[in-house]
Amino acid sequence: MNSLEVLGAVIIPESEQEKIAELICSKEDPDHCYQICVKIVDSNTMKRYNKRYRGLAETTDILSFVTAELPFCESDLTFTEDGFPDKPIRFCDIIIDINQLFYQRDSNIIEDNYRTVLIHGLLHLIGYDHIRSADAEKMRAKEEYYFKLTQGEN
Repeated sequence: MNSLEVLGAVIIPESEQEKIAELICSKEDPDHCYQICVKIVDSNTMKRYNKRYRGLAETTDILSFVTAELPFCESDLTFTEDGFPDKPIRFCDIIIDINQLFYQRDSNIIEDNYRTVLIHGLLHLIGYDHIRSADAEKMRAKEEYYFKLTQGEN
């Protein structure tokens, strides 16, 4: 079982974000439980986070981190008979710049941009990356697949 909490402005219902996270995390990495905190910030705050964690004094639409990985701990997740979670737990943070979502919107509605960025961040937590072009293509294909799936198109 995975869990997600949202801090800041809610663009799409938290329950929908939880479903998206559960879908992606359970399909892509069934060997871990994920506890994810999504924080919605403005561009100035994102610049500070980006400078601190990536050394870049600029904004970005999303940052995502696995902040801790524990083989077991006391949590509200599913436990085995001996009282321990049945899977290792990854504690994660996703930070989204709300202003960037509006700037990148094009003809999309803000909710769709948010879903796209959230899916992107979740895939990063699982281990996808887009530094090399082959990896970027795999990640882009997964993003499209999950976006369509969450919209009922697959």
